[in-house]
This record gives sequence, C-alpha cells and structure tokens, in this order.
Amino acid sequence: MTQGLRAIGKDSSGRTYVVNWNEVSSSNAAMGTWPTGQVQVHRLLSTGALDTTYEVNLPSDSGELSFTTGVGTSNYKIRGVGNDGVVYVQHSSSTINALEKYVSSPSGIQSGGNSQPVSTRDTAYNVTLDSNTSVLQGTSDGKLYVRSNVGSNAEVKRYNADGTVDTTWATGTSNKLVLTGVNTSTTVGGITTNTSSASIQRGVLGLDDKLYVKVLDASTQAIQVTRYSSAGVLDTGYALKLPAGLELSNVRGQDGDGKQYVQRYLSDGSAVLERYSPTVVTSGTAVQTASVLDTTFGTNGQIALPANATVLVYGLLGEILVFTNTSTAAGIPDKIYSLSTGASLAVKDGWSL
Repeated sequence: MTQGLRAIGKDSSGRTYVVNWNEVSSSNAAMGTWPTGQVQVHRLLSTGALDTTYEVNLPSDSGELSFTTGVGTSNYKIRGVGNDGVVYVQHSSSTINALEKYVSSPSGIQSGGNSQPVSTRDTAYNVTLDSNTSVLQGTSDGKLYVRSNVGSNAEVKRYNADGTVDTTWATGTSNKLVLTGVNTSTTVGGITTNTSSASIQRGVLGLDDKLYVKVLDASTQAIQVTRYSSAGVLDTGYALKLPAGLELSNVRGQDGDGKQYVQRYLSDGSAVLERYSPTVVTSGTAVQTASVLDTTFGTNGQIALPANATVLVYGLLGEILVFTNTSTAAGIPDKIYSLSTGASLAVKDGWSL
C-alpha cells in the first residue's frame, strides 16, 4: 500500500522530488507490532510528468513515516536531495549514527511489481557521526549542515557532497560556526536544570539558504532568534524576539523573509498559530526588544487551531498543513492555509502537487 505524496525538494533543472511510504506489512495491535515498509522518493519532471527512470528506496524499516522530526522513519531520515537525484540520509539507531547516500535503481521505478523494491546505497560514501550530533536539512548541491554539542557550546560544520568538511564555509572560524554558551545548565541539590538551550534550522529550501538560531533563556522564558548567512557569517541586520513563556518546541519554522511561526495556547485555553516579524536594517545592528505580531497574517495575526493540532510549516509549497488525527504530520491534512496570508486553502490529496 502506498500512502500519499509530499514534495521534499527541487533541483536546478526544475524537477521536484516527492516522498511516500510503501507499506509492506501492516501493524498488529494485538501483537504490539508496528507497520513495516520503505520510504520511497520519486521525481516529477519540470513538465509535471513522472520520471519513470528514477526511484530511490530506503531500507525497509518498522514504524511509520513522519514529517515532524525530519522526513522518514525513526531510523532513516532524509536530510537532502542533490541535483543529481542522490538522496542523503541520516541513519541512526542505538548502535549507529551516520550519513549515508542512496541512489536511484538502475531500472527506474520498481514499485508495483510482485517483489519488494530494493534499496541501492552508495557504499563509498559514509560519514560517521557522534551520538550527540544532529543533521540539518541540506542543499541541492549535496552539502549538509551538521550540529554537534561541545560542552556548553554548539558547533555547526558543513560537509561537501563527497563527505568531506567544506573548507570554503565559515573560513574565519576554522570552518565551523561556534555558538557560545547556548547549552548551559545548573545543578542544585542533585537536580540539573537547563538554563539555556538552542535549536538551529535551515531557511526555506530554495528560497533562503541561511541558518536560524533560536536560543531560549530559561530565566526569562524568552527566545531570541538570530540569523547566519550561507557563508556562516552572523547577519547583524536581523533580530527577532518571541513572546515570553514559550518553549523551543512551540516554534514551527520560518518563511523566506525570516518571519517566525509559533503554535501556542492563549490564557483562555484556545490554540493558535501566530506569525512574528523580525527587525531588519540595511546598515548598523538590528535590535528588537519586544515581539512584533504580524497582524496581516490570518485574523489579526492568528489562525485558530484545534486543541491537539499538529502543524507543519511547509515552505517548499508556501503552505501550512494542520493535522488533527496524527502526531506524525503524515496522511492528508485536515486544513491547509497559505503561508503568506494565513488564508484557508482547499484540502486535497497530493498537497497541491
């Protein structure tokens, strides 16, 4: 059984890459088993026609396809698709954490036959990662950003398509971006509490090749957002502060202009999605001392949400997907909104492809 389509990338030739879940065996509630299947990547030509010469299959895995913590299953997450159609995957489990490369089947589309599609891995490529390392979404030229926590600091390096460190990136800081003091904690009476933490996200693929760093100060419950250029240099002309009382998990992402989308509960218990605007200057240093709600978005800056909604900011197609029946953001969304205006859009299978 094949479930849905979701665009995950577009290459320099205008071809769109879409992902779906090919379920091989279903779950059994009585036995306590998860479904087993494969994540598949297909390619649509610039004309919209399916490219029958291309199909990438990841290894069979148990669980289910999820889009909330990266695209893939618990053990295999897609981190980038190159202009050549190569799919870069983070393979992680209790015994491994590595970047791997998967390529198209020589025969093209295998789906629909009687046998299970075979995954083809480029075994010459393998980047071993530390256990405390995470991989950000990559670029269409096969470069990947990798975050490591080193003491109280976070470090980001960029890797080339061949798995080597990109020595042309962050040249002023030994080819790594060092975020000082973003992982700090204090221990009182044997209890350790985080005093600061950070999330790092890529900008919208194909529109904004920047890094957004969101740091939570636990003492003030405030999140400050800074931005770094594609060269790894701090953008001093950008500053954004979010309302107090949020957690990093409330932040859903950003659009091509660096505006931040936040899902939260109001004092009356209602759930909303809000958009906050940065302060941007062309000279000097930007400063923002109070959050700026973008009231042009939705209704007075908000979209009303169901109580247990899962929200996916889907920058590639300029849409916001809202799910009420799943925490994985898989399947057909219950609501779709415009990323730019917050207006409600028609819901249909295929997610506007």
